[in-house]
Amino acid sequence: MKAQSNHTEQYIIAGMGKTKTLFLRENITEIQNEDGDTLYQYDEYRLDIRDRAGIEQYVADNFDALLAKAKQVEVDAITAKKEKVIDNHIDKVAAARGYGRDGIRPSVACIGYASYENEYQAEAIGYGKWVASLWPVVFSIMSDVSVGLRDIPTDEELISELPEMVWQ
Repeated sequence: MKAQSNHTEQYIIAGMGKTKTLFLRENITEIQNEDGDTLYQYDEYRLDIRDRAGIEQYVADNFDALLAKAKQVEVDAITAKKEKVIDNHIDKVAAARGYGRDGIRPSVACIGYASYENEYQAEAIGYGKWVASLWPVVFSIMSDVSVGLRDIPTDEELISELPEMVWQ
């Protein structure tokens, strides 16, 4: 997550009590603002850790591992949010086709028709295959995000990269 300040510390320990928040920084670069002031731009990651004796030395000695953990925590949180976006998209597609009533999720209602012989079975099986085809794409995108090959897509960008549902 990009941030900017007039400090160059690799990390800051904040908070009171038993839990501290680490702000871990990498890719620190010097920039000049319009007023000629020197500022520093960097990628910043946040991680909560338990307080301990010698916490400054602990963070200094374990900076790389803590940074990697903070990055993974961020990617996991973003991935969880994106998975909810995809779940909502899946439901919207089924709802637009008329599935889901009385509190039943549209995706569940649609896929339910796939399990037994009925007039909607072929359509429901196609929908289930489509749903299954989405997740490898999502996981590939988020994997690329986690290793820095691409930026985090907006919700709209993510959905636009998914295969479209073609009803039979």
